[in-house]
Parts: sequence; C-alpha cells; structure tokens
Amino acid sequence: MPPQPIGAKLRVLREERALGQKEAAELAEVSPWTLYCLESGKRAPYMPTVTKIARAYGVSVEELVREE
Repeated sequence: MPPQPIGAKLRVLREERALGQKEAAELAEVSPWTLYCLESGKRAPYMPTVTKIARAYGVSVEELVREE
C-alpha cells in the first residue's frame, strides 16, 4: 500500500470518530475551511494546525506525518 497523504489520514481519523468537518474543526479550534483544505490536499500542512487536530483526535503528530 502506498503512503497515505496526511489529508487522507486526517479524513480517516475524523470519520473513525464519527465527526463531521464542522464538529471536528470546532474540536480542534480551526476553521472548517482549513480542515477541508487539509483533507482535500488543497493546502499544505502547517504544523501548528496539524498539532491542534492531532490533539483533538487523540493521536500523535508523528502518527499523522509518518510514512507507512
């Protein structure tokens, strides 16, 4: 299996937690637009934002950025 881009990982983690984008964005204290852009690959990951999302999802930043 090829490495998953961070956006795909974010989407999978959000869906595993049964969260909509708006709910997840509120939980992570980011805008829904930011979360959408990250998940769709329209925006490059900005580490402080990725850190907030990782914390909200209860995973480490390393888990998000690690290539499998």
